[in-house]
Amino acid sequence: MCVKNSMVAGKSLILAISLLLLNQCASHTVAVDSQSTYKSVETVYSANMSSANYLANFFKYKFYMLDDEDKERQKTAIYYALNNLDHDVVTSWYNNKTEAQGHVKIVSSYPQGAGYCRVIFSQLIHKGRQRSFSETACVDMSHLGWRFIK
Repeated sequence: MCVKNSMVAGKSLILAISLLLLNQCASHTVAVDSQSTYKSVETVYSANMSSANYLANFFKYKFYMLDDEDKERQKTAIYYALNNLDHDVVTSWYNNKTEAQGHVKIVSSYPQGAGYCRVIFSQLIHKGRQRSFSETACVDMSHLGWRFIK
């Protein structure tokens, strides 16, 4: 009886450790879209979170957001790069109306599961501010399209 209980406890421990390790392998956060299409170009905010500073940070964030047309241009450039470009080739866009611009480059690719991942560097310039992003997008047979991981 003691041996049987020890075997059950041992198997339970192995199962618990295996589940914990598998969970760590799958712990990437998946995003629907590229960060560069929805984040503000502004990166400097007040750390003091008083009501006035919170409000000022909010307006600064919104002021330096890309408008919908520029977001669509950035998104198009990213998906074009993911689907068509070789490493270190840059695709760019520019909007004459807003003077916003973006540059996207694939810097590496690697196999992942039933598909592969690509590391993207992108840069946005908008209203005198510049911001760079580094992201990873993966595609595999079980999902349609690219998924961005953090």
